[in-house]
Amino acid sequence: MELTTTANGFVLFSLITLFGIHKVLWILLDISVCLGQWSDWWTYTGFSGPSNWRINKDWILCSEGKLQSPINISAESLLFDPGLKNIIVTGNKVSGKLTNLGNDVTFFVSSTDSVSFSLGPLPYVYKLSQMKFHFGRKDGMGTEHSIDGKQFDAEVHLMAYNSDLFKNYSMAERAPRGLTIICLFIKTSRDTTHTELSKITNMVSKIQFRGNTTDIDEISIQSILPANLQYMTYEGSVTQPGCYETVTWILLNKPAFVGEHQLNALRTLRMDTPDHPQLFMFDNVRPIQPLHRRTVRTNINTNIKCPIKREIQYMVNKNIIKQ
Repeated sequence: MELTTTANGFVLFSLITLFGIHKVLWILLDISVCLGQWSDWWTYTGFSGPSNWRINKDWILCSEGKLQSPINISAESLLFDPGLKNIIVTGNKVSGKLTNLGNDVTFFVSSTDSVSFSLGPLPYVYKLSQMKFHFGRKDGMGTEHSIDGKQFDAEVHLMAYNSDLFKNYSMAERAPRGLTIICLFIKTSRDTTHTELSKITNMVSKIQFRGNTTDIDEISIQSILPANLQYMTYEGSVTQPGCYETVTWILLNKPAFVGEHQLNALRTLRMDTPDHPQLFMFDNVRPIQPLHRRTVRTNINTNIKCPIKREIQYMVNKNIIKQ
């Protein structure tokens, strides 16, 4: 064993000397991916982390895209748009499967159930397909998006696809206007229990390791969402490989409050099999991406006297009519 280890070390040293460390890393990566799948390879840290997602040619947008997510939202740069309508939520209760995917925990909505989102900034009707949970090991560092540089404790993504044009999420995720993601920020409180989200956090013990799944019945989406659906919106991407720039983001202004014990339950989840119990899922957060001159709009009017809030926004040029 000692001789084999020494020989392998000499071979690796020789390859690095001959080709350089970066070339050797690419060779080793190709070998490892051939033995598995890209979906099993990527993570949020280390060599397989966000800075190297671009290694897969199908994920080139992760490094070259100009409409990437998440972003930091500067409150003073928000553009109030009085034309933004209220979001309409149709349907309520859904059932499905809660699954540990390794890099996140996802609730997959049964295809026979239907909750949809329309109006707001949306040109089509979007059907809810899944909910993903992002969270940190500590409070205040668990969200992908940030507001003026500050994070919340966790972030829930309600991911919906354009059901007017596509039959399912997979068909829509690469298409323009294919997806919308409703972003719900989470804050913890000692004396609080979020009743509806407890249907998920109470089942965490059944999905401790990657690949574990369990059924959950009748989650009320409207009970998860805040009563006040004021929001911020921008055009961006999914925050995991392949970073497709097909998402209309809707970030709700009001967070949901959960108990500390509920978020701590999520922090017990592992990102691998029982053979590697030391690998925890928390900190499944992609770094902030450049805004690239995108506009973040809002229907939150912070100043009722603001001159943009008028009955008529545009008027026809009378000189054109006379011609």
